[in-house]
Amino acid sequence: MKPKRIFLLILMTLLVISSVSCSKPEVRGCKHNWERIDNFNEYTAMDQCTKCGNTRKYTDPDNIPYSGFEAGFRMLRYGWDGYGIAAKEVFTCDLGYAIIDCLSKLEETGKTIPKISNETVNEHTGTLSVTRGTLWIECGTVGLFRLDPEMDEICKVQTHLGKGVELRMTDTLKELLTQAWFYFPNDYWSGKYENGTITLNQIYKSDSAVDYVRIDSIDIKKNERSTIKIVLTIGAKDSIKTECRLLCSNGCVIGYGDREEIEISAGEEIKVELTTGGLFSDWTHYVTINIDNTKISLTIEP
Repeated sequence: MKPKRIFLLILMTLLVISSVSCSKPEVRGCKHNWERIDNFNEYTAMDQCTKCGNTRKYTDPDNIPYSGFEAGFRMLRYGWDGYGIAAKEVFTCDLGYAIIDCLSKLEETGKTIPKISNETVNEHTGTLSVTRGTLWIECGTVGLFRLDPEMDEICKVQTHLGKGVELRMTDTLKELLTQAWFYFPNDYWSGKYENGTITLNQIYKSDSAVDYVRIDSIDIKKNERSTIKIVLTIGAKDSIKTECRLLCSNGCVIGYGDREEIEISAGEEIKVELTTGGLFSDWTHYVTINIDNTKISLTIEP
């Protein structure tokens, strides 16, 4: 083989090796440029990013009624594992007012829902004779409401497990309750890391000093237990001094996570490196990162 051809083959091989060794995970999730496109429903607005096409929801401040005497309510949910009650309070916010308004306007179907039991439902409750995931809304003068786990059926009751009157559930109320239970009060981002690719999207917009978040890299070291290093870029809308907290689990196993004090001036950005570990290497990792009122839920596949 001629020396020139050998040289070209060696050069091509080096280029291929270089491109492989220097490649980085693809990060989908830009520094968004949001534009208002529509209303998802009467109370929920929707934006779309002109760069990547992702959408986000938020309570439309222009369409929120400020309801009478009630400023908020409490949500209770029976555990999906059949034990315990999770509680969430929603007070003095646009989303809360929209839900109160929807609850007060629900129409009766004429059907009576039978009593379940005399059991007490509160944060100290253990097991109940009710379907896992059952949801209650305690809303002062508006009333006490019980919903099925999928939030397709709702009734107004005198006691949590007492008999009640069936009401006609609306798509608007179901969407608002989903926002309240899963996202409120956080500026909520959701992402995934799988096969070297990172995705991160803003799902629900809420007030936060954080303007945007990017995940620059995820480095996983595997032994019997794994260690994960996550590098974030955080952009600030307002000047903040806060704590950046990381939690991680395999579902039933809780790992350790970093806490780091950060300070960012309005309009600037900062890189933060967080580490978590102590989890089974071959299991899916569920990572939660909290910064000010911004919450990131990230699923990491092994």
